[in-house]
Amino acid sequence: MSIPKRHQGLKFRRTETNPGERLMAKEWFKLLESGRVDKSKPDLLDHLLVAGFTDPRNPVPYCSQRDRLVANTVIQWLGSPVGAEFLRSVQERASSIVEGGSDED
Repeated sequence: MSIPKRHQGLKFRRTETNPGERLMAKEWFKLLESGRVDKSKPDLLDHLLVAGFTDPRNPVPYCSQRDRLVANTVIQWLGSPVGAEFLRSVQERASSIVEGGSDED
């Protein structure tokens, strides 16, 4: 799967050698594009970040390319060894909370 430049993170070259980062980048791209028939319309990231969807005074319902770069980079990072450990730790804590534990440190 080829991921367009606008959906690539800052260190996208790492997806060539890191399967976790590659997987996160691919899945993020698929999520952003899922259900979009008209590619000229806003995608999920636009809906998440742009006030125009809740504030009619904002005439531009699209996030900036910088916003995209930051989001794409963070999502890709979650597939790195450090990012994956972060996710594992949060999931472990979330499971504990569901079982009646506390979210306090």
